[in-house]
Amino acid sequence: MKIEMGDLASKARDAVQKTSKAIAAVIEHEDTKAAIAWTKKTASAATDEAVKLGKALQNQYNRQVGTENTMTDNVDRSATSEGASTGETKECPFCAELILVKAKKCKHCGEFLDGTAKSSGTASQRELAPEATEYEAHPSMFRSRPFAFLLAVALCAVGIGLVILLVWWIRTLGTTLTVTSRRTTLRKGLLSKFTSEVFHKDVRNVQVTQTAMQRLFNVGRIEISSAGQGDFEIAVEGMRDPNEVKRIIDESRLA
Repeated sequence: MKIEMGDLASKARDAVQKTSKAIAAVIEHEDTKAAIAWTKKTASAATDEAVKLGKALQNQYNRQVGTENTMTDNVDRSATSEGASTGETKECPFCAELILVKAKKCKHCGEFLDGTAKSSGTASQRELAPEATEYEAHPSMFRSRPFAFLLAVALCAVGIGLVILLVWWIRTLGTTLTVTSRRTTLRKGLLSKFTSEVFHKDVRNVQVTQTAMQRLFNVGRIEISSAGQGDFEIAVEGMRDPNEVKRIIDESRLA
């Protein structure tokens, strides 16, 4: 829309002339009331014209902006259609926005398209989940050394067997192997304490050793080492279900 600026200038000149006449009337005839009334009328007319001009400019601006937005939308749709027809774009499987076919990460929602975000999210959820104890036990007395246990029981007749069994029981009671969803901890001692702990994400090797008799009673020796150590950090004898302990640790560190 084009606004005729000539009409506005002409109306402005008329307003100036009318104002000049009003001033002249005051000077020549000292008709103050008539001059004031004339001036008010002229000012009101000029105000009305200014308001009309402002509305016209606002309408023109709105129509111009709307036309530019429409043209931009049409260009975007044309580019999108062209990209889709040539196979250069595709829909993001997470947010349904159009992205490049070769894109590895959506620029709209930030999700990775190769599955990295999904596994990362699962790992984050696992780290935020509360730590749960999945295994906790003391070394077995009879199942780990059945012949020694029977011999100690036989020696109870002379009294020394009771001492052997008592010392043995205190030592097993003071040794605890705890396996949680994140770490494995070995604690030894009743009065003085020794604690060795390995996080499953740092585990390099889990070794289970069982003799024929231990396999029969489902006990064995468990040894665990981390990537930062050359030797085993946790080594404990006579633990029940040693293969179950290894399974729990393997599942946790490989997840």
